[in-house]
Amino acid sequence: MRGGLVTSVMLHAAILGWALFTIQAQRELRVAEPEPIAVDLVNASELTRLRQGARTAKQMEAEAKETPKAEPAKPHQHAELEAKFMQLGVPVWGETVTRRLLDGCMKLEEVADFSLFSREFDL
Repeated sequence: MRGGLVTSVMLHAAILGWALFTIQAQRELRVAEPEPIAVDLVNASELTRLRQGARTAKQMEAEAKETPKAEPAKPHQHAELEAKFMQLGVPVWGETVTRRLLDGCMKLEEVADFSLFSREFDL
């Protein structure tokens, strides 16, 4: 039992000595220097002036050149809508399914149960 105790103490002392020397032998770790950032100091009056805008600035009104399509004032034409739907749907679902889906969508107001309507299509 004495031999085991002596061996354990010697091995622990050797490990602690090895750790002490290897830690001291490590080179110093250096943190990378942060990159400097340019900063402008702005006082409160300048900040307020920036938020409000310059009083001498020219007032401008922005108006749309024309009413965009699909607005109530200028709805899509049926032929344009159908052509676009077919153009996008045929490569995905085929012409037959796309035509049935388009016809169904054009009559959505008449559909009583949408779940029954959607079961017809395996999309």
